[in-house]
Amino acid sequence: AHHALAWTLWLNDWDVAGCDQEIRRAIDLSPSDAGARMLHAIFLVTMREDGKGALAEARYGLDLDPLSEFTNSGGAWIALFARRYQQAAYEAARTLEMFPYSVQAYCVLGLANSCLGKLSDAIAALERAVSISRDPIGMGYLGHVYALAGRADQARELLEELKGREYVPAKSLIAIYAGLGDRDRAFEALERTWAERDPMLFWLHCAPPFEPLRDDPRFKDLHSRLPSCASAR
Repeated sequence: AHHALAWTLWLNDWDVAGCDQEIRRAIDLSPSDAGARMLHAIFLVTMREDGKGALAEARYGLDLDPLSEFTNSGGAWIALFARRYQQAAYEAARTLEMFPYSVQAYCVLGLANSCLGKLSDAIAALERAVSISRDPIGMGYLGHVYALAGRADQARELLEELKGREYVPAKSLIAIYAGLGDRDRAFEALERTWAERDPMLFWLHCAPPFEPLRDDPRFKDLHSRLPSCASAR
């Protein structure tokens, strides 16, 4: 219950200090709860920008539950957010050995390879993710990398397909706009996510698709408005 409450306080209520307290309480009550350990890892890498601590916690969670797709792919995401791109690619590939249809692992593998400059490998991984599930998140990542690789027409095709759907997470569109260098539309969408209190904003500073936007003053302004961990220290 404390584990579930931590997620709710963070992503629904934006109560960072309350989330931090509930994570610690969950771990105190059940130190072997792999899910709580992985939540702590995500919180550390996003809210405290503590990549080293997050990786250690993710490793502990994986040791507790080594046969779970969640802990395996989750460890890959943590490495990606901590900017350990080689490690993220390795963890994603290792996850795929156990779970060959893991869309999450293919997404990490694609984004990690993109950050390493291996755009052909990145596209191959993300195309595989989209072939398994035409999920808008994976499509957004694929469109982003298509754009980075100079395949703007294919990126725009995915963008138009996504815009034609009834509901698409904003980050899918923002990822493609960022890859295409269309900063104005990216920030228009980001401002809408702010008005809607979209929790994806907590990943602004660590998710690779937002990298092309980070030197823009509008990015710094938006990030400064988010709750921080200051009250939770």
